[in-house]
Amino acid sequence: LHYLLELFKKHKVIFKSATEAYDTDSAIGRLFISIVASMAQWERENLGERVRMGLEQRFREGKRVGNPPLGYDLNETRDRLVINPEEAKIVRRIFQMYQKMGATKIARILNQEGVKGKRGAPWADVSVIKIITNPIYIGQVRHRAGTENEIILSGCHEPIISEEEFMKTQEIFNRRVKYRKGKAMTSDYIFSGVAVCSRCGYSLYGRKHPKKKNPFYGYRCLGRFKHGICDAPEISERK
Repeated sequence: LHYLLELFKKHKVIFKSATEAYDTDSAIGRLFISIVASMAQWERENLGERVRMGLEQRFREGKRVGNPPLGYDLNETRDRLVINPEEAKIVRRIFQMYQKMGATKIARILNQEGVKGKRGAPWADVSVIKIITNPIYIGQVRHRAGTENEIILSGCHEPIISEEEFMKTQEIFNRRVKYRKGKAMTSDYIFSGVAVCSRCGYSLYGRKHPKKKNPFYGYRCLGRFKHGICDAPEISERK
């Protein structure tokens, strides 16, 4: 509001309300509109604090806040998680598959088999990683207070995965992440997964073309060469 008032003033525009006593043509009018705006801001922040406290209280009681993840449904009162048997089979299978293959391959297999997620969305490596790193599947609830603070408490729902299997999966995941980070530092494709296509927004990934006489390295758009939704050309650099 203050920004707009300054903008109006800069262009010699006066703000008047047809239904309230808002008038920036006088000192008292500018004071009144500033007080009303400050009160509205206070009410908004106060409401946000009350809502956040209520959500955190439900979280500490082990009750569900938000929609259920894959493998669970909400009970009749919509505050507790109950296992969805069919979806729980998919979750268990993903944890088992991750012992032998990566998230990208798992997503590709699930899509080929026509397996759908919670809301019918196709699978991607990110959605697979969200499942294998979610402690909700061992009976815990996770709450992020801000961007860094994370709280994990015991929930009131039945686990789908044993704690032993979950921890084993986390070890595999952390080992693979560490390997990829180390490999990226010495790879010829240092911008893979970082650079994105300006046409479709998908990531660019490096690829070595199998030419014996004139080998060269290049970047391909994931949107074009995997999903077929982009016409971006291949970016190559001869070595």
